[in-house]
Amino acid sequence: MKKAFKHRSTYLLVGLGVLVMNVLAHVQSDMLGVARPLSGYFLPMAIGALIGFLFSLNRLSILEKSAEQKKFFLSIVHSLSIALDERDTYTFGHSSRVMDMSVALAKRIGLHPHDIEALELGSILHDIGKIGISDAILNKPEPLIPEELEVIRQHPVKGERILGESRDPKFRQVIYCIRSHHERYDGQGYPDGLAGESIPICARILAITDAYDAMTSLRPYRGKMSSALALAELRRCAGTQFDPQLVAEFDGVLKDFAGGLEALEKDDGLKVAPC
Repeated sequence: MKKAFKHRSTYLLVGLGVLVMNVLAHVQSDMLGVARPLSGYFLPMAIGALIGFLFSLNRLSILEKSAEQKKFFLSIVHSLSIALDERDTYTFGHSSRVMDMSVALAKRIGLHPHDIEALELGSILHDIGKIGISDAILNKPEPLIPEELEVIRQHPVKGERILGESRDPKFRQVIYCIRSHHERYDGQGYPDGLAGESIPICARILAITDAYDAMTSLRPYRGKMSSALALAELRRCAGTQFDPQLVAEFDGVLKDFAGGLEALEKDDGLKVAPC
């Protein structure tokens, strides 16, 4: 199997390049007095670098690499995903939080280590298909119209296309996770209308953690919900939108997180759409 780079020093240079890119972006934000946005000048660099790494991950079959190599590649992809998260002020840090909760839930149910690795990478990259969506849609301060919703609904498929075809079954897990994370347990989701256990386990986990973080995060058209209300919505939608067994296990995951019990004691009374 071919190596990613011929010389080891190239890994260091790439890592330093990513570090410098992120530092410069934050410095520029501070100079401009902006909270966390990534400059339009650096965003194409981040996107290009991320897509390049995705092709490398696909080609090199990262799930077969040593622990040190996995850590290196995942740290680079993680850094770039954080940079891309900064496009959307309202979802900053979303990928990182979803990854942490997804891995915690996977470990709680005893998922195989190889499946957890695929889930970790899939969680980091689950919204990669939103790269081509305009800021006007991502940051729209009111609910989206049907045409805009359809654009958003295409991001799982676009994410799969960005990653490309892979003959490696383990890397295909990552791609399936990304494509299927908006499927519903009752078969009413998208893009394929999968139902029940025909939805990959990593995607069923990701559907729960993604929804929970979305509900408990500020959005341009609504306030954020309390953990208590978000968890209540997950329970209400168990068996329709979400895998009921995984929802039951996720309750325990939240209690294990720092401050989870305190957060669950508060209820802000916000209402959400039916499942």
